[in-house]
Amino acid sequence: MTPAKCAVHREADALGPCPRCGNFVCGLCAEGRAELVCARCFALSPEAGRQPIAWERRRELGALSALWQTWKESMFAPDPFFKKVMPNGKVSDAALYAFVMTVLMIGPNFMQQALSGKQTVETLKTMFRSVEWLQALTWWRYAGGAAVASVVLFPLFFFLGAAFFHGCAVLAGAREGGFNGTARLMGYSYGAMASYVVPYVGPMLTVYYFALIVIGMMRVHRVTVWRALVASLLIPGIVISCASCGLAFLIIDLMRPMLQR
Repeated sequence: MTPAKCAVHREADALGPCPRCGNFVCGLCAEGRAELVCARCFALSPEAGRQPIAWERRRELGALSALWQTWKESMFAPDPFFKKVMPNGKVSDAALYAFVMTVLMIGPNFMQQALSGKQTVETLKTMFRSVEWLQALTWWRYAGGAAVASVVLFPLFFFLGAAFFHGCAVLAGAREGGFNGTARLMGYSYGAMASYVVPYVGPMLTVYYFALIVIGMMRVHRVTVWRALVASLLIPGIVISCASCGLAFLIIDLMRPMLQR
C-alpha cells in the first residue's frame, strides 16, 4: 500500500492527518510541536509563536546546559520565557525539571528545617504529649524527614498542587491552556526554590515563586494581569482558611478536657 504524502511537502511520507482539518502532515511540518497539526492550523492555535524551551531540548544541548539556561531564563527573563512555554507540551518535562530542582535543594532545605526544627519539635511535643513516637522525635530527624519527604513524595505534591492551582485558575477565568498548561507553568516556576540557599531569608524569597506563577498564567493561559493575580491570591487565601479551620478544631480538641470540668 502506497503511504500517504504530506499536503505541503509532496515528496515526504505523512505521519498522519491533522486532527483539526484532516490534511496529511509529515515530520518536517510537525517538528517542534507537541501535537501533529498542519502549519495552517498551528498558526491559528494558542501555541503559535511558541517553541520548545531549553530544558525540552536537553538531548541536543546537554542536560546541565539546558538546566542552567532554563533556570536563568525563568528567573531573570520570565515574561519572554513563559511566552515560549507551549500549553500542550509534555507535563513530564516540566515535572522532571521541578523534580531536579527539588533534589538540588535537598541540602539547603535540610539546613532551613534544622534552623527552625528545635522550636517546631518542642511545640509539637507540647501540643501532643500523649503521642509516644513524637516525644522521641529529635530536631535532626525532623529536618531530615522533611527534606527527604520533599523528594520521595514529590509526585504527590506536584500533581495535587497542579490540580489545586488549576482549580484556582479556573475560578479566576484562566483556563485557556487547560490543566496541562497550569501544570507546565507551575513546574517551570520551581526555579524560585533555589532561593533556599540564602541563609535565614531564603524561605521568604520564595514569594518570587508566586510572581512567576502570575506571569506564567498571563502568558500560558493568555489572561490579564488581574485575572492572574486573583488566581494566585486565591491559592494562599484558601490555604490560610483551611489552616485556620484546622487550627481552630485542634485548639477546641485540646481544650475539651478543661471545658468538661
